[in-house]
Amino acid sequence: MKLPNSYTLLFGIIVFIGILSWFITGATPATPIDMLMAPVKGFQDGADLAFYLFIIGGLINILNKSKALDAGLGALGNVMKGREAVLIPLLMVLLAFGGTTFGMCEETLAFYPVVIALMLSAGYDLMVPVSVILVGSGAGVLGSTINPFATIIASNIGGVPLSSTFMINSVTLVVAVVLAIAYTMRYAARVKADPTASLVYEETQSSHFTKPKTEPFTARRKLAIIEFIATFIIMIWGIVSHNWYMAEMSVLFIASTLIIGITLGYKEEAFIADFIEGAGDILSVTIIIALARGISVIMQGTGITEIMLDNLVSYMSHFSGWVFAVAAYFLEIAMSFLISGTSSLAAITMPILVPLGDSAQVGGDVVINAYQAASGVVNYVTPTSGVIVGGLAIAKVPFEKWVKYVAPLMLLTIIASTLILVAFSL
Repeated sequence: MKLPNSYTLLFGIIVFIGILSWFITGATPATPIDMLMAPVKGFQDGADLAFYLFIIGGLINILNKSKALDAGLGALGNVMKGREAVLIPLLMVLLAFGGTTFGMCEETLAFYPVVIALMLSAGYDLMVPVSVILVGSGAGVLGSTINPFATIIASNIGGVPLSSTFMINSVTLVVAVVLAIAYTMRYAARVKADPTASLVYEETQSSHFTKPKTEPFTARRKLAIIEFIATFIIMIWGIVSHNWYMAEMSVLFIASTLIIGITLGYKEEAFIADFIEGAGDILSVTIIIALARGISVIMQGTGITEIMLDNLVSYMSHFSGWVFAVAAYFLEIAMSFLISGTSSLAAITMPILVPLGDSAQVGGDVVINAYQAASGVVNYVTPTSGVIVGGLAIAKVPFEKWVKYVAPLMLLTIIASTLILVAFSL
């Protein structure tokens, strides 16, 4: 027995709501055509978001195929040789930046050979590089600020201005990253002082990792990385200062992709091929968005949204703002175990929780933060995640030992996230 995948689950919800509309007094019954049309209308409503995600996918693939990211990481390791203790927070901050800006996730799998070799040569165990990569990037995703696969999708679906989410998400980001770095460095220092204190002592002793040959960090690659980082800085400025949204951000990333392609010396044919390949990787996400928006379409078309809110508002009116925020956070934690992927979770929960938050005098920014923080902390251990399982498999770290290692950090993060939600709900 297993849960259906996200596509089946989302379309199943559309069909379920459509059938339910025939049995709820006051609702407008949905026909089979209405159910099939819902994802189509959903895609039409989110076409600007889909286009933006295609651009992001193409740009990231160009950076990966050109080895610019690999070369930058390798160069950083060479510069910090002998000072690996400083490398731990530095790498985690860089990975968190990737997580908060473009949802760095699968891309981290390529970093394991280099980071593991660096950490083992410095006297650490296998758990340290895994924590640096998984917890570093995970803390960034947990505190997403402009992540197109979490923050932007959630704000788009929930009808919440992206600029309004920046403050609370930034606070969560800083707290999550500080906790992640402090936790990892504390463990690393203990293991270096006493290798037998390692949770993966036997695995570390039998590890055969050697430092792989790194890609040369050429002038072109250096400039491309600088341009990539500058793109996100400009994006943050535009969002905060000028309320940029999909159209403006798409234009920015189109320009950035062309500039980076030229910088890396891409030939026209190779550039188009790598860009299209990366954009194609995003297709699954855009289908999920279409199906998710289809849920909103069918709920609004049948009137079930109004009926549901009318009933829930009277119940939620007994909740003060901070109680609702905390309840939403733990609800999202439970949902995160059932629904794989931040995009799917946002698609299912935002159309319901954002309006309910309004009724409880809780802003959409708080609701979105609750969703992201909950999804992020669960993603530290999600056994269905290819990134978690794949990273642990590369490092030869058993899953149960990883859970034992990261569980206290998860508890600390949950407490911190709850306090942040309470503070911003008062």
